[in-house]
Amino acid sequence: MTGRCPRCGNPEVQSSRARGAVETFARLLGFPPRRCTACGWRGLRPRVIFDARKASKPGIPQVELPPAPPPPPSPAELEKRRRHRHRHHIKTQKRQALQAVVIALVLGVGAGIIVYSCAQ
Repeated sequence: MTGRCPRCGNPEVQSSRARGAVETFARLLGFPPRRCTACGWRGLRPRVIFDARKASKPGIPQVELPPAPPPPPSPAELEKRRRHRHRHHIKTQKRQALQAVVIALVLGVGAGIIVYSCAQ
């Protein structure tokens, strides 16, 4: 449940798609755009849940917090990622060196064929 419309009081307020960067940023902060199904009002409203067990009085909305960010990686995980990037970097360097050799050979053979055909 997302609360009531501030214009007409209708309880049927639904989520709406974000339009632009401001609404996208507001959605990330926990204020997604909402739209009233009765009067068409559209605006930013906080995510709320209705849980009588958590509220001091039944029907009082509780603000739903966004999920906590994941914990930072451990030093062992960071070292594993560093080694993986290093191996990938070495493979890339070897592949680029091999490509350079192949290109040089192709160009060298092509130049040799041109020189040989011109000499005759």
